[in-house]
Amino acid sequence: LVLDYLKTTFSDKQLSETLCSLPLPPKWTTIRVNSLHFKTADVISNLKELIGSQFDVTEHPKLSDVVVVSGRRAVLSDVGCLGRVIVDQKCGKALLRGADLFSPGIKGLPHLQAGSKVSVHVDIAQKCKRGEKNFDGSTVHIANGVLKMTRFDIFKKMVTSGIAVEITERKIELPSLNGVLEDQIFLQNLPSIVTSHVLNRSQGIIF
Repeated sequence: LVLDYLKTTFSDKQLSETLCSLPLPPKWTTIRVNSLHFKTADVISNLKELIGSQFDVTEHPKLSDVVVVSGRRAVLSDVGCLGRVIVDQKCGKALLRGADLFSPGIKGLPHLQAGSKVSVHVDIAQKCKRGEKNFDGSTVHIANGVLKMTRFDIFKKMVTSGIAVEITERKIELPSLNGVLEDQIFLQNLPSIVTSHVLNRSQGIIF
């Protein structure tokens, strides 16, 4: 029903572009500045020093307490990869935000040696059972990396700490900001930030 509606609303080109974009997250990260104690310009300077020059870090053009980190989209290929690692959706979102892959998010993995190059795929329909070796259901290829743990480590020894796959390529290249400048910033999606500005909540007001 949704697709039928979109067909009546968009041109064929617009519909194709929209459908191709739906599986992808934004190619930027929005950050709320702790404006009570820090200036946006100082936060931008600190972020640039930490994540380097490969990413653009700018103040939002309309919201002075918001910093935007711009990434870029890449074309992935699984050529040279020896197997596919299947992950859940929550894990997939973290990978696209710059994280490496930890074992709790892995649902499927073939028998491979540590050091093997692998491709990472998100289980879209949530059909992959934990421990599967060769899942052939609906997935989206989001990253490539180097395997650091084997099936035995993940599914037998139940190792829960440490990197299972070191990510080398992502469909969206963004820096990992988890735990970065925690007293100065916090990660927040733009719609939530806009909502807080529109409500303009003051001390003592309860919604």
